Amino acid sequence: MPLHAEKLSRFFDRHRKDWEHGWNLLVDRGHMSAATREQNLIRADEIGAILRALAEGQAVLTYQQPEQREPSPMIWLRAVGSDA
Repeated sequence: MPLHAEKLSRFFDRHRKDWEHGWNLLVDRGHMSAATREQNLIRADEIGAILRALAEGQAVLTYQQPEQREPSPMIWLRAVGSDA
């Protein structure tokens, strides 16, 4: 399914608006500092810019595969019953 930049942008803008409203309430109630709210807003704007770049084909999402780990050694359990 193709990713439409406009739809993604509207979707993210709605969520950012909801986040901002919630963060404003937290600041008003004293549960969050204004500085933390500003950092969250900046972070949200950066995430939005990344999503827009992906949707518009200006960026490509890649990630590095984690290295394969050696399997852990087998652990054998033995049940010990009582003879009572």
